[in-house]
Amino acid sequence: MGLGLEPNDLKEGTGGENLEYMMKINYYPPCPRPDLALGVPAHTDMSALTLLVPNEVPGLQICKDGSWYDVDYVPDAIVVHIGDQVEVCSNNLMWVFINYIVDLCPRLVIRFSLDISLMQTLRNEYGILRGRS
Repeated sequence: MGLGLEPNDLKEGTGGENLEYMMKINYYPPCPRPDLALGVPAHTDMSALTLLVPNEVPGLQICKDGSWYDVDYVPDAIVVHIGDQVEVCSNNLMWVFINYIVDLCPRLVIRFSLDISLMQTLRNEYGILRGRS
């Protein structure tokens, strides 16, 4: 990843063999009135990494330098989010983007995504990786 780390440093720093995998299926039903929809508020992912498999219906946005950008759908692609744990472990060398789901226009189709997060358990401590202090 270009962090100047040994091959297993990131894995060990984010939980090693105790790393947990969490899968979520996000389902957004048809929405003829997006002004009434709550969506998902702006947030960062608390995981180490999040792998997101979306469908072709838009809605995911990220914030960079105070501006919001659409994340374009690319067929057969996986969206990778760097999570809070990697930001801490890299000593802010890698940083997270604030993201959220927004309904930009009325739609009569279903939006869904498969979200797989890799995170350490609450029983583990984590901090800056060797060579990053």
